[in-house]
Amino acid sequence: MHPEEIKAAMRIAGTTPAMLCDELEVAASSISQTISGHIKSKRIQTRIAEIIGKPIDFIWPNQVVLRRTRAQIDSQRQTVSARHQRSISGAPQLHSSEHPFVEKGGAA
Repeated sequence: MHPEEIKAAMRIAGTTPAMLCDELEVAASSISQTISGHIKSKRIQTRIAEIIGKPIDFIWPNQVVLRRTRAQIDSQRQTVSARHQRSISGAPQLHSSEHPFVEKGGAA
């Protein structure tokens, strides 16, 4: 829905964005940016959806969800940890005399 349609539907239902600010104890800019789709506050979106009687997906279609689930985060951490362990255990140990950045035969 267009932001103006959302605000009109809220007014028809007897609520204004200012009233919603007071109810949820948030700044007016949070309400405005959520209505316009610039930010995605689940709490504000849920309340607006309740007020106008439409599902969140209908009000804000094609919304990209950037949050990962706990399972996704844990899986990614395990993958990174396993890669790190493999790189540590498989890395060759260089002695100072074999180090590629140390000049042989005296001071630099």
